[in-house]
Amino acid sequence: MTSAPFLTSPREARLNGASHAPFGGGHDPFWLGRRLVELKRITPEQLQSAIEDFRRRPSEPFPRALERLSLASPRIIAQLTAEHYGLKAVDLAPTTLPATLVKRLPQLRARNYGAVPCQEDGATLVIAVCDPARYTSREAEHDFPETTVRFVVAPRADILAAVDAAHTPPVPATNPKELLVEILDAAVASRASDVHFEQKPHDVQVRERIDNQMVHRFALGAEMKAGIIQAIKTLAGLDLAQKRLPHDGQARHVVGATTYNLRVSIIPTITGENACIRLQDESRNFGALDELGLSPEQIALFVKLISVPNGLFYTTGPAGSGKTTLQYALLATQDLSAEKVLTAENPVEYQFYSYTQCSIDEKAGRTFEVLLEAFLRHDPDVVLIGETRNLTTARVAIRAALTGHRVFSTLHTNDAPSAVARLIELGIEPYLVASAVKATCATRLVQKLCTACARPPRPETLAYLCREYGEGRYLEPVGCDQCHGTGYRGRTAILEIFPLTDESTQRLILQKVPTSALAAHLAGLGYPTMRDDGIAKARAGITTVQEVLAQV
Repeated sequence: MTSAPFLTSPREARLNGASHAPFGGGHDPFWLGRRLVELKRITPEQLQSAIEDFRRRPSEPFPRALERLSLASPRIIAQLTAEHYGLKAVDLAPTTLPATLVKRLPQLRARNYGAVPCQEDGATLVIAVCDPARYTSREAEHDFPETTVRFVVAPRADILAAVDAAHTPPVPATNPKELLVEILDAAVASRASDVHFEQKPHDVQVRERIDNQMVHRFALGAEMKAGIIQAIKTLAGLDLAQKRLPHDGQARHVVGATTYNLRVSIIPTITGENACIRLQDESRNFGALDELGLSPEQIALFVKLISVPNGLFYTTGPAGSGKTTLQYALLATQDLSAEKVLTAENPVEYQFYSYTQCSIDEKAGRTFEVLLEAFLRHDPDVVLIGETRNLTTARVAIRAALTGHRVFSTLHTNDAPSAVARLIELGIEPYLVASAVKATCATRLVQKLCTACARPPRPETLAYLCREYGEGRYLEPVGCDQCHGTGYRGRTAILEIFPLTDESTQRLILQKVPTSALAAHLAGLGYPTMRDDGIAKARAGITTVQEVLAQV
């Protein structure tokens, strides 16, 4: 490894210009792209494409956009970054770095900041970073107090590989079935929402999703490649012989007094079958909307909307945005003991024995459409439809809402106003939408700052945030043992709730105005958007502006 002559003590306030705020101030976030244009490695048009890609994913650094679009290799990015900050670029051999040295920085914090301790030179600790403006002397002082630190620059992929290699624990000598139980127990302990088993040519990589971040956990050797997938299939009751098509299943896993519902998905890949297991706590309490992140004003509006005797209420958002959890939480706020509740879901994620819950089985002919038609003959008061996928399902949902039932369902749209356009696009007449749909809601999940270690940002960053987003108690992530070094712990919902019962709103629906016009109208009525809700949470120090912008 080539050492760099640039030394810095964590007591120093600046690192050769590397202490810039993540946005704002005089720092140009696209300097690397402009440098590539100067060197004639890319064209101005390609730079603009990279900037547009970055703006769609503002939580990721700009160099990732250059890599995604194949405009610059990781090594070129590292070399130009080192040149820009007056540091030296180095080549890392990820698997040869001492694990004890790498582990001096917690795994999730190292991955989050793109930094890895790679050498001890006497009393000096050498840290390889991919972005000196992100992991600066301020972060080093927090992680390594009273230590002199020297920074070098390395490709991000090499840094992440070194971190994962050092933190991969030895796999216990056990059979696949016992190993799967141990992996699931570890996932529960780390608060993971999903466990991914990814086949590689010579092993199986096991990763967990924790608060929106993918974290490497294990590397299972070749002897476990077939066995671990078979164990997963057996647990979920899937066909062991089926290896050519994707298939899904369900299972349960008990840890102490808590039972977890497991949603298992298997897909065939060129290197073997991959598996994803989603863990959901069946004993979760859905009665407290404020615990999901809703404000008192949002809760009051929800209670008002769902207390009507009939009507259709849609929740929108991408997969994993908390739609089903929110809908069950809304049901839990009501006293439904004297009412009949029927649900049609694919699959049933949370089991409530006070409800009549039905799962979809399309192979057996038990589709949403078939179940909903049957529901209307079972005298329901409340109907929950897991997803409105097509015109037939939408028509039955509309009919149920217009004939005296409260109906809850979901749509895959980006925001709440788009639900109206989606229904009309499916073939529902605008007058039926205006008559049946009482409100639409959109939701996303953002990471919450760890309350044990979050700190105020630098004065220049705080001034920028206050100027752009309003005065507030802004905080930034740091990292500690409680949050495994990420600076975040848990997630919270950001929402937009738009009632559609106002006459002026219904008039616009009947006129089939563009979604942008409907959204502007609803915002003009005083209903906050998801972005407004997210920025309000950032101002309150619950999350960060970067997290909000990454989601909406």
